[in-house]
Amino acid sequence: MKAKSVWKENANKIHILDDPLSLHNVSLDSNKKNGEILMKKCIAAILVLMVSFQVQAKEKAETAEDGLKNIIALYKAKDFSTLIKTRYTEIHKTKSKEDIDKLVAMFTKRFGNEAKLNQIIGFLESAAKAKAKLIKEEKPQKTETGNVAVFKAKLGEKEIDYKLYKMKTGLWGFHL
Repeated sequence: MKAKSVWKENANKIHILDDPLSLHNVSLDSNKKNGEILMKKCIAAILVLMVSFQVQAKEKAETAEDGLKNIIALYKAKDFSTLIKTRYTEIHKTKSKEDIDKLVAMFTKRFGNEAKLNQIIGFLESAAKAKAKLIKEEKPQKTETGNVAVFKAKLGEKEIDYKLYKMKTGLWGFHL
């Protein structure tokens, strides 16, 4: 919502034109009634902004399918630092930055092998072809909301469940 505002100051009066929350002819003197009107208009404007930000946040919420695609992209980019720091839901169990660095190093070593990298990407891409089944977990990790997305994925000839966990950050992540 764009509001065009034109302000004119004129003998202790403010005029705002073309604004749905306008303060038409509100005096700037100490009149209590005008102060109350101004306060109500300010509160209304703040509430409108808060609602619009909440709507925008919901529109940008990541789906489980989008989360999986983003995880695949991090593997393909070999960005294991971002993968661990933003998508590993059990990161709270690490005790230090060094522990996180060890996890990143472990992923870098394991998936530095092209065959293993291609295997995990192939597995995740097979999961991405399926529609996620959403379930609720009774005892989520402290970083999680309890929402779980279950994808059917192929590992060789076997079909297995691959789970992503909705994190309190709004992103979907994985367990090791």
